[in-house]
Amino acid sequence: MISKKTQLCINILVAMASAPPSRPVNVQTLSDRLHVSISHLESVMRVLRDAELVRAARGPGGGYSLVIRPAELSVWEVVQRVNPALATSPDASAQATPIAGLEAAIHTAFADFLSTQTIGDFAQNSDWSAHPSGSATPGFRLRPLPKSARPMAPNSVFQLSAFTQLRAA
Repeated sequence: MISKKTQLCINILVAMASAPPSRPVNVQTLSDRLHVSISHLESVMRVLRDAELVRAARGPGGGYSLVIRPAELSVWEVVQRVNPALATSPDASAQATPIAGLEAAIHTAFADFLSTQTIGDFAQNSDWSAHPSGSATPGFRLRPLPKSARPMAPNSVFQLSAFTQLRAA
């Protein structure tokens, strides 16, 4: 009943709910955790942004964050926002066949069950902290090297003669 794209949207929201709430989650981190290509993930994040489930923050330390608290966001609400075609229930009275009534009953039970489940129910905060890739910042940080780690070389060709005289002394 639920498409692969809708399932991926739910997985993304669960992964984001599992992340520490203080920082946005970048696409690279989500890609590593969910084993999905970045380009595909970006297209799905656009769907989530259009559904007003996540917001984007640009720049260093940017990424995506949840708009609705995970404990308040039901799985059925995600399904409705991401795939509106599933939100409409088949009309049992329009077709007087037993199958139409069965489909309507299954759809109602499905919607009722997913309405009781929240994204927060599936979040695992301890699992997120166990992975070093859980931070929203890139793997490198730009800061000055300590003096002991700085290379002993000239900064440019023009300083080469002064450097060789200094090293010879």
